[in-house]
Amino acid sequence: MAHIHSFAISERGVSETNDDSFCAERIGSYEVFAVASGRSGIGRKASEIAINSLRDTVKNNTHDPSEILVKAVADADLKIGERDGQKRLHAGLGTDLCACLVDDNLDCTILDTGNGSVYYISPDSGIVIPREIPFAEKSGSLLKKVISHTLGEPIVLKDSEFHRVNLLNSFMVLSSSGLYDYVKREEIKSVVEINDENVETSCEALKNQALQAGSDRTITLIILHGHDD
Repeated sequence: MAHIHSFAISERGVSETNDDSFCAERIGSYEVFAVASGRSGIGRKASEIAINSLRDTVKNNTHDPSEILVKAVADADLKIGERDGQKRLHAGLGTDLCACLVDDNLDCTILDTGNGSVYYISPDSGIVIPREIPFAEKSGSLLKKVISHTLGEPIVLKDSEFHRVNLLNSFMVLSSSGLYDYVKREEIKSVVEINDENVETSCEALKNQALQAGSDRTITLIILHGHDD
């Protein structure tokens, strides 16, 4: 039987507050993994809303995983805007979300509304980044790194927004900007491969690398490894 070995860490580091939220748990038919990076003044509340919306949607739906993720993001976007009485144009600044739903066959459905914050590392393909938006890509004066701007107005997700991989004998790293803005992809790959199944050790090592590189944000990351008995 296939299993997932995972570890999650979320530390404020040198930041005054921990603005990120994450999920790493079994909900219904899926193992659910997600990281929401806190941004701007409403960052912590916005990231909590994003993760709680994901939990609630998975709990209450048995649809295709991509449909679950569509609804979770739509609900999060709406609730963040309602909470702060803002137009969606600005409400989306609070957070972004990367999420992965894994079934019992270790088939993963991935959605990344951030800026390349999901890394898939396998023996065959090396490292694949499901989504990365060029830094120069903007909407007005706002970078497309937030829920409402990434997905558009109104929210319309294409099938190409989702990525599907199998986790058997492979690794996946989900992280917030406190890590991926400070540690190079090749370094993440190297740490994960050296430590292999010791994902706890990899998490600690990557967190320390981010701090040494000058990260002044909350550092949140989850590492998954799929394996047989």
